[in-house]
Amino acid sequence: METNTNKIVQDSTRHFRKLQSLKKEVIQTNQFLTKQIEKVTQNQLKRVNKIEQQINNLNQRNLTQADNNKILEQLLRLKNIKKETLEETQDSIKRMLSSRSNSKIPLWVLLIGILIGFYFSKLQNCNCTEAVHPINNSNQQGPRLVLSGSFDKTVRVWSLADGKKTQLLHDHKVKSVAISRNKDFIVSGSSYDVRVWNVSTGHQSRMLQGHTSSVYSVATSNKRDSVISGSGDGTIRIWSPEEPSQTFIGHRSAVLSVALSIDDELLVSGSRDRTIRLWSTTTGQQIQVFEGHLDEVHSVAISKNKELLVSGSKDKTVRVWNITAGKQTQALEGHTGSVWSVCISSKDQLIASGSSDKTIRIWNLHTNQQNLVLVGHDGGVLSVDLSSNEKYLVSGSSDDTIRVWDLKTGKQTQISRDHADDVSSVKFG
Repeated sequence: METNTNKIVQDSTRHFRKLQSLKKEVIQTNQFLTKQIEKVTQNQLKRVNKIEQQINNLNQRNLTQADNNKILEQLLRLKNIKKETLEETQDSIKRMLSSRSNSKIPLWVLLIGILIGFYFSKLQNCNCTEAVHPINNSNQQGPRLVLSGSFDKTVRVWSLADGKKTQLLHDHKVKSVAISRNKDFIVSGSSYDVRVWNVSTGHQSRMLQGHTSSVYSVATSNKRDSVISGSGDGTIRIWSPEEPSQTFIGHRSAVLSVALSIDDELLVSGSRDRTIRLWSTTTGQQIQVFEGHLDEVHSVAISKNKELLVSGSKDKTVRVWNITAGKQTQALEGHTGSVWSVCISSKDQLIASGSSDKTIRIWNLHTNQQNLVLVGHDGGVLSVDLSSNEKYLVSGSSDDTIRVWDLKTGKQTQISRDHADDVSSVKFG
């Protein structure tokens, strides 16, 4: 009996030492990969840092095969590394494996070195879109396009029907996007300027200049071909093709969000000065100031019947305001982080909100009750939009992904990983 006990102790000790050696190999390999990854451009480096943190967390415990799979999964997400950097990394890994061929390297470490090159080469030309559940557009009422803007300096148009994508290049981080009522042109806001793009050709047709700071929000009119922009310079501008731009002045700080009523008569804006302001587009005059948020207002929306405003703020609340009464009617609480985006459904039934707490919440506009919480993003939700038939929602996140959700099931239908940085703005088209 004593002999068996000693044998078990010896075996356990041997296995423990083996695991410790394995952990050391993992850490060394991770350090090597980190040195190679330092050569990646700044946009990709942000994603790499997230992945390194997850790998390091795994290194703190004895590794199982499941852990190995998780490491491989995270490594595969480095698909945006430039081709030349990829080739250099592959060559370096080969040199490492060659120089250490006589050492006792665990088999799975060798396999990862091989699989990195194999999967990266496959993913280099991948469209980076996962179709989880297809969207049924047979009724012609479902969403057909997703429009997105990102800090990676691109605007992308994604056809949900055939998966075709168009990429439009910017010189600066894209903070907001919008699409015209006829879906014939796209608007994007970036540093100091507003750009208008032709959907059919993908070419830039106009550049609107006049703001003296970053453009945080853009919108399009519903009856004309006008463009609305809100800027860090504290002003709002309406740009018309054949008229001088119209400037609205009143906010004491950066304008972070703008929205227009369905008849183009009312303009609503949210600002870093913690206020929401309602304007007449006809006279250019300020109609009402709504105060109540305890921090900057990130997003605003106006109902189709022009009776209600909805706002999302850094104070973690979504608030509903009655336009006629000029006061707040409800503060919707549930988010545990800043609310970055809000929108109202086309039938004035639902509110959607996205937050830095990584969740999306769906609220009933009339009962103020929370209907649904959507969880799946690995970073803060920066932008949300509801489809016209109120069946789908699209979201953009600091995890660099775009996700389309089925509101009936609460499940993701499609995921796009094309962007290489924060997805700051999304819209259905």
